[in-house]
Amino acid sequence: MDKLKKILPFIVPPLAVMLIMGFAFYRNDLYPFGDGTVSWCDMSQQVIPLLTDFKDILSGKDGIFLNFHNAGGMNLWGVFFFFIASPYTLLVLLADKADVIYLVNIMTVLKLMTAAVTAQIYFRTCQKKLSPYISSVLSIVYAFCGYGMFYYQNNIWLDMMYLFPLLMVAFKELFEKKRIIPYTVMLTLMMIVNYYISYMIVIFILLFMAVCCWRYRKEEKYKDVPCRFIIGSLLGALLSAVVWIPCFLQFLSSGRSKSVIMQIESADFFSNYQTTFCLLLSTASVAVIVLVFLLDGKKRSKRLNTDLIMLFLMLIPIIIEPANLMWHTGSYMSFPCRYAFITIFFALICAGYFLSSENAIAKEKKNCDHFIIFLILAALIYGFYRFSEGFVENNRDGMAKYTKSLWQDSTAFELWLEFFVVAAVFYTIITLLHKKGWISKKIFALFLAMFVAAESYANVNVYMITPDMNYPERSYYHHNIMDLSDRIEDNDGFYRVKTSSKLFEVNLVGSMGYN
Repeated sequence: MDKLKKILPFIVPPLAVMLIMGFAFYRNDLYPFGDGTVSWCDMSQQVIPLLTDFKDILSGKDGIFLNFHNAGGMNLWGVFFFFIASPYTLLVLLADKADVIYLVNIMTVLKLMTAAVTAQIYFRTCQKKLSPYISSVLSIVYAFCGYGMFYYQNNIWLDMMYLFPLLMVAFKELFEKKRIIPYTVMLTLMMIVNYYISYMIVIFILLFMAVCCWRYRKEEKYKDVPCRFIIGSLLGALLSAVVWIPCFLQFLSSGRSKSVIMQIESADFFSNYQTTFCLLLSTASVAVIVLVFLLDGKKRSKRLNTDLIMLFLMLIPIIIEPANLMWHTGSYMSFPCRYAFITIFFALICAGYFLSSENAIAKEKKNCDHFIIFLILAALIYGFYRFSEGFVENNRDGMAKYTKSLWQDSTAFELWLEFFVVAAVFYTIITLLHKKGWISKKIFALFLAMFVAAESYANVNVYMITPDMNYPERSYYHHNIMDLSDRIEDNDGFYRVKTSSKLFEVNLVGSMGYN
């Protein structure tokens, strides 16, 4: 039983993620319960074709350094580490090329489950005073945050999302135990998995270390941390150089290396808040917890204040456009918050510290879990479920504008703000009941989990189910296209085909195995 109690907090978050997503997939006939797919936009245009190309590379049908299935012949090294350098990519060995459009459903679920696990590893390692029940719920929140919902189509970004909590654990090891290896390993892994997002990780690391060195400069036990940090960073840069140096050279010769200064000079001062704020509004629970405790005026620990400073700094680029562009090497195309998993996780870190603080929560009253309070909370849960289900179904087209254009508009922003306000009211009630000592930690965690499940299901319903509703024939046509594979017996030559229109995603020609 003792072993089960220790393991259970690490089992519950990924299991909850699987059940919530599985329920959404089941109700809407997405694979493995139907023919629907979560694939759209970059996932259809780039990720799936590259996964099928990689399957051919693994089977020896083409090469990674010189690949004739793309662009008349090109080096796929940089492209591989931009899009699919994930351990989950090896799952393509288990699927037919035509079925990769279904495999991405499973990969997305697995990566979000992994994000829940790594978030829980952080909380159980770095915030041991936090109740394991509450940390489980916060880990589920991380998996279903707006970043995962908006950007899962660029599937490799979910790998960076689940690696980030482990980077924060590595920093704890560096500061508290003077261990360089965990930090070096995590930096190396993140540089290898996605060198573009890792550029933003490096900026974050420099900012985080600058804040920590400033905040703890007078504490003797941290005097040698900067030196260890420099050594660990140099080792990480050397170990990952085989990836980032050739990738950086390819980046410089690509269309992405536009003038950063010109981009910033022509930018507006404020970011496209209708899109960036919608991403943040998808995590109402954390926003409420942080605000409720932040406004109570009670003394906070130095560590919590440091994390609050980082949260504030990570919010700046989401609001201020020139800062945002600098985080994106001058251009973010249609994805203005590629680093927002950092912002959201710092909000979760602060929420965890608030909820575990001895001074933050009033001493629990005897028999505080009254039956009447329980009934009221149950009624609130039922009301929120009914509201969220009906609100999404009645306003799907407006809320899901992003799934058609990659941008939210004023209508979507207003609808999400309305949903956020209603959710925030419910979260505020249970947070205040817990803060005042009227409900215990277990009951608070139970009802918080129920509210989070409803909010998470709404997020999945809008951002993952709607793309399949927009184009229900996607997987059917994909199978028809992939059925054209291996139709030419002598497949060593090159073929030039002129089409009257865009018949399908052009990268699928290489996926079919044709040069």
